[in-house]
Amino acid sequence: MRPHITAEEAKKSVQLLEECELIKKDKSGKYVLTENSITTGDRTSKLALRGYHQHCLKLAADSIDRDPPGSRHISGLMLGISQEGYERIVERINAFRKEIALIAEEDQNSDKVFQLEFAMFPVGGK
Repeated sequence: MRPHITAEEAKKSVQLLEECELIKKDKSGKYVLTENSITTGDRTSKLALRGYHQHCLKLAADSIDRDPPGSRHISGLMLGISQEGYERIVERINAFRKEIALIAEEDQNSDKVFQLEFAMFPVGGK
């Protein structure tokens, strides 16, 4: 498990995942995902989702030092765009996120769990 957690933290996490119906036990007693992909949707304004995304972005930053490049992908762009350009890009990101979720749903041989975050935020301008 990355990052490393205690046995108690793992137990609480498994219980929460079961309560949220994100995992279940199969016939052999092994935990399996109920869905191959989970999305927060197109908007993330709720406080709980804000904390979730902050945590996931920290995990991404930690992954740069922890995981070898062959087991992770991190890339970025700095863009000069208008509000219209921003809105067009957000539409494409939302469509792409749904396409990736479909790929995961169709993957019958999943054996790893990855976190994928999209972040686009202002760093300058008006």
